[in-house]
Amino acid sequence: MYVPDHFLQDDREAALDLIERYEFGLLVAGAEAAHIPFVLDRQQGLLRCHVARANPIWKQAVNRSVLAVFSGPHCYVSPDWYDSTGQVPTWNYMAVHVVGTARQLPAAALDAHLRALVAQAERHVSPKPAWALDRVPAAAVAAMQRGIVGLEIPLERVDAKWKLSQNRTPADRRKVIGALRARGGENNTAIAEAMQLNEKDARP
Repeated sequence: MYVPDHFLQDDREAALDLIERYEFGLLVAGAEAAHIPFVLDRQQGLLRCHVARANPIWKQAVNRSVLAVFSGPHCYVSPDWYDSTGQVPTWNYMAVHVVGTARQLPAAALDAHLRALVAQAERHVSPKPAWALDRVPAAAVAAMQRGIVGLEIPLERVDAKWKLSQNRTPADRRKVIGALRARGGENNTAIAEAMQLNEKDARP
């Protein structure tokens, strides 16, 4: 990922926070790509995921370097929002790329991964108690597991890019923040909040 210095996010924990919040990512291996949810294991420094056994991507991934891409909030930025004139449109966004050598999960670890994935996805779901894999007959779970391949990816390299108008003047950034808040919506609001936090962090 191309990351100019002013857009570099070098706080690894902040990058991992984004992965946990936007866990549905893109796995790229060779010329294959798969849109899948991931589970981040911070303690062991790993990403875990699974794909259908019929999906050829796992054969491209195992024992090879792969890329996992996570896209956070993003939004259009109009030149009309700047104090400066003669500008062009752009897009603000937050993204994390992870590179690592993928390994195939053994069968015993695959079951644990699936339970962790379900628990992760169910944490914000109502009503409670959350759905759990135990509600499916064990034989059915075992049959489904034979149809998937689990993968784990060490966090060998983590690149993060926060493109939040850092290359604009403080006055331009303030106007962009105000315009995004006025527009509303999840992405606009999230980028406005990230920009505001960046402003605070940049103060001496």
